[in-house]
Amino acid sequence: MSTYRISVSEGYLYPSNKEEMDKIMDNYNYRFTEKFENKEIIGVLVPHGKIQNCGELVMSGLKSLEFSHKSNFLILGTKHNSSFPINSYYDGSPFQAHGRPFPIYSRGIEIIKNNPWIQRDNLSHEKEYSIDSILPYLSRVRRDDIGILPILLGRHNIDDSLNIARTFNAIKNESIMIVSANLNQYENKKNTEEKDKILLDAFTSLDVERFHVVAKEINHTGCNLGGMGALMEATRVARGSIMIIQQSIKCYNSYGNERCTGYSAIVSYREL
Repeated sequence: MSTYRISVSEGYLYPSNKEEMDKIMDNYNYRFTEKFENKEIIGVLVPHGKIQNCGELVMSGLKSLEFSHKSNFLILGTKHNSSFPINSYYDGSPFQAHGRPFPIYSRGIEIIKNNPWIQRDNLSHEKEYSIDSILPYLSRVRRDDIGILPILLGRHNIDDSLNIARTFNAIKNESIMIVSANLNQYENKKNTEEKDKILLDAFTSLDVERFHVVAKEINHTGCNLGGMGALMEATRVARGSIMIIQQSIKCYNSYGNERCTGYSAIVSYREL
């Protein structure tokens, strides 16, 4: 029996060989990283997907964490399996990426475990990739001892966004929020560009109620809107700011139709 949670992304969303992945990341162009040297990082939003589609954006967002001394990360993923439409936390064996363990942040578990809006469900985490797919990038950015609090969202409503933000507020002095989220999906490039612009305008307003209303009105198909709302609310409470580091859209043809996904790297920070 393995002492680690087995990654479902290794060899699929990113190379199973660490040296191969390091060579890819060596060629990335990181944007605006120096802007966060004298800032307190509240959280980051990065995409999940294959390294060739969004790896550079993941690293562009996580690169800001080099400037933080905080060693714990509340990581918000999303449930791609509709059979588990609940919010859940994980407290099992450490996650791992390329053999490096990511221990579970035990104090975070103690704070979150008695909340009625979430439950322990390690099984739903075992086959989900939205958290473990970003860990090899985090491993490159932070080589020190760190802990993670993995949470998967299954509902993505305003109540969940606010509940997560309140929980994060109790651990904010020792942790950073990482949201694993993609923007609009499964539509053509024109619709994806238009919907993402509208949604990100609402996102940068830090009005979480407006954000969820807008997302519903335009039928935005983003992945992890609840997590995005949580980062907004945490930023608002901390009187912080949002910086969109990088955006892209990747498209492919499926059954003769253009299908695209929007990606973004976003950093939430507060002036010191």
